[in-house]
Amino acid sequence: MRRRELVGSIVAAGLAARPASAQGKAFRIGLLVTGSGPHPIEQALPRGLAALGYRIGTDFSIDARYADRRFDRAVALANELVQAKVDIIVTHFTPATRAAKQATATIPIVMAPVGAPVEAGLVASLARPGGNVTGITNLGAEIGGRRLQVLRDLIPSLKTVAVLASSEDPFARVLVADLQQAAPDAGVAIAPHYYGPFRTLESAFEAIGKGSVQAIVLQGGGTGALRTQALRMAADRGLPVMTS
Repeated sequence: MRRRELVGSIVAAGLAARPASAQGKAFRIGLLVTGSGPHPIEQALPRGLAALGYRIGTDFSIDARYADRRFDRAVALANELVQAKVDIIVTHFTPATRAAKQATATIPIVMAPVGAPVEAGLVASLARPGGNVTGITNLGAEIGGRRLQVLRDLIPSLKTVAVLASSEDPFARVLVADLQQAAPDAGVAIAPHYYGPFRTLESAFEAIGKGSVQAIVLQGGGTGALRTQALRMAADRGLPVMTS
């Protein structure tokens, strides 16, 4: 099953559990995206639901909000969706999910997807999430050893790898910890560098340039513009990049 269809199935299951008084009415889906719009999930979600027989405009509507990688904005937008009385909230990546969970303990929240939701404190376990949060996860934070091995194969003399990640995303700490755990077996050192409200991407690259970094692992989930900027700055410095 493709990801969009899986998300659609989870959303449909959550909506089917609504009170009987709400059945037969067009339902409202709140979509909260960590990055900037437009994002492919805004088109993928209706397609996933369409595969299950739901029609946008007739059976459901989508209220999409974009946090532009700012957690404070994600919190405000999550509260707006709660106040708008949406039936369910679909979240993209960890900051959006954390903001939605902070905003409501009753409206169902579907992660689509989130990395390391247990470690980030979003669910109790993958088998039994508990609470009002469910959805799909990815292996972004669990394959650090494989990432480093690929980089070692490409750069046999590799000794130091920088991890460039968002200071506002709890997934970043999990990603860094996984890479640090795998680093001794790969024979490399990990140098974490964070960007965010108090440190620009340019400042992070300045710090990277002062070390002996030979490659970069770039945390996924950034906006298209930010990712493009990071890739360009790495290319200017002759540093290969692997995205998480």
